[in-house]
Amino acid sequence: MSPTTDVHPGLRLAPIDRPPTLLLRLVGFIFRRRFGKVMMPLRVLHARMPGYLWPYLWLIRFSESGLSLPEAIRHLVPLQVSRLNGCDFCADLHEAVALDAGQPGELLAALDQLETSRRFDDRTRAALRYATEVTRDRNASDETFDALRVHFDERQIVELVWLVAFTIQHNLIARPLGLQSDGFCDLAAERARRQLPAAT
Repeated sequence: MSPTTDVHPGLRLAPIDRPPTLLLRLVGFIFRRRFGKVMMPLRVLHARMPGYLWPYLWLIRFSESGLSLPEAIRHLVPLQVSRLNGCDFCADLHEAVALDAGQPGELLAALDQLETSRRFDDRTRAALRYATEVTRDRNASDETFDALRVHFDERQIVELVWLVAFTIQHNLIARPLGLQSDGFCDLAAERARRQLPAAT
């Protein structure tokens, strides 16, 4: 595993490079195969709290395949929430996952112009407005909530509430530990560049 001081200068706990369990070693191997490196939480958080790994993996899996929300919204909401919370690690990872899933980079970049960009349809904009308001105020106005009812059924509204809260939980773990960007977006861009000649 690569040194961390150049990527996570504010890291408050030293990474553990020899995982204490076989499961952690296996997950680290899978993560390296998928993303190009082992993410820092595996080395800082899960290496010290291995019992949390199974619930964490299950919840991640659920967030990826257990929600009925449109795929773009499942990627955009965590990215928006993490950016608003100033969680560089989470924002970088969410953006890389979105890029690997085929979400256009231009769409992800347009989050800064949520109210004006034509890249967002009314449904996506309603979800992102809700996520933004809850992240900033820990609540949403009746007007913002009622706008969700126009575009989403009650199950999807609950899923959206959960997705925002789940992302905030990650942010509140990563930032106090000093976790910063792992450079996953750069690795995703490099993977895309390598695939480009084959696609053409």
